Amino acid sequence: MKPLITFVLLSLCLLPIIFVLVNSRSFSIDYKNNCFRKDGKPFQFISGSIHYSRIPREYWKDRLLKMYMTGLNAIQVYVPWNFHETVRGVFNFAGDRDLEYFLNLANQIGLLVILRPGPYICAEWEMVTVTSSCYTNITAAFIRQRRFEPKGPLVNSEFYTGWLDHWGDKHASVDTVKVSKMLGEMLSMGASVNMYMFEGGTNFGYWNGADHDTRFRSVVTSYDYNAPLSEAGDPTDKLLAIRDVIKNVRAYIQSLGSIHIFLNVFERHLICSPRMHLFDQNFTKNSIVVKYYFH
Repeated sequence: MKPLITFVLLSLCLLPIIFVLVNSRSFSIDYKNNCFRKDGKPFQFISGSIHYSRIPREYWKDRLLKMYMTGLNAIQVYVPWNFHETVRGVFNFAGDRDLEYFLNLANQIGLLVILRPGPYICAEWEMVTVTSSCYTNITAAFIRQRRFEPKGPLVNSEFYTGWLDHWGDKHASVDTVKVSKMLGEMLSMGASVNMYMFEGGTNFGYWNGADHDTRFRSVVTSYDYNAPLSEAGDPTDKLLAIRDVIKNVRAYIQSLGSIHIFLNVFERHLICSPRMHLFDQNFTKNSIVVKYYFH
């Protein structure tokens, strides 16, 4: 009887170890085969950038589901330090700042998260700067990467699907055909890619940043970015084109159903004149004339 009890107790002690071994999670870089390994298997991520700080909390699940339906298996997200600590020593992670809730949503939907906590971030956000640039030959960058990093997976952490708008400049856009072609070329090389942005969102309040190279250029309120998901969360032609490209490397997307282009809201165009300084003390109701129309 005593040996039986000993065996049972020993078995119970080993159960947690067996459970861990069977259900162990891992992520590593395989320099020999030039790839990532997730849970021991070769892994390629296809990701899209989304900023919870630019989207109201009630729309987070909608946007994440649409990204998953496009075929993405990961998202990339910044954590803006000053968004959570607007007053020194006082941290806010509630409501639209509930990072834990956002990350749990992504996990429930089946999206991995590439978290970029800073403290420095780019993102055209208040109190930070832009240091990146675009390249016309998308695969040439990988050749240069190999000069300095001969082995390991190929990664493009910011593949621009669009671009941002500045006050007074023309609306920025990136051609859909060009985006889908470049994405296809990178994926065919086995590269892991993050699309910046997949949905841009809105610069609420005064959170918009500014660029300052040869001149000061303020970022506008809209951070639509000409992205696959519009500022309102609507799928675009660009999203469908990207989905078609991803289908070539992820056949399971066919089982996710179709995505249709639709508009949730009217777009409003505003024309304001004349211009005036934000802190002008001589403001009157006739200082600014606003005209708008729907289409």
